[in-house]
Amino acid sequence: MAATFEGFSTEALAFYEGLEDDNSKAYWTAHKAVYDLHVKSAMESFLASLPTDFQPFHVFRPNRDVRFGKDKSPYKTTHGATSETEGGSIRYTRQRAAIDDDVQGAQLLKIIAALRKKGYEIGPGGNAPLKTAPKGYPADHPRIELLR
Repeated sequence: MAATFEGFSTEALAFYEGLEDDNSKAYWTAHKAVYDLHVKSAMESFLASLPTDFQPFHVFRPNRDVRFGKDKSPYKTTHGATSETEGGSIRYTRQRAAIDDDVQGAQLLKIIAALRKKGYEIGPGGNAPLKTAPKGYPADHPRIELLR
């Protein structure tokens, strides 16, 4: 791992709580420095701390596409990223191999547990997880939720 992740600060949480209350350009402009320091830089540190198997990452933009949805709030109230190392099944194969690895998989579980303890929601993002175990993995695998 290249960097040490110190965690997301209470300022980052407060930023998003404020954004949920006032999802406007005025709030965003007034608090952009907080976003840059406590959200964006913390996310970059987190991603840099992950195994190189998952690098590079694409960090999602904070603004929403409001053209087609009913919700016209301009900013996302969550932050995320996706791995762009390889497309399709090759990427999933590599990610699952890292999750299946006893060292890397256990380390990932610790990171997720620490984030959940702080109140973060960790989930599959925009993709629905598989309903069954992926091919080649037993249904009782200790990290089956991540593998799916």
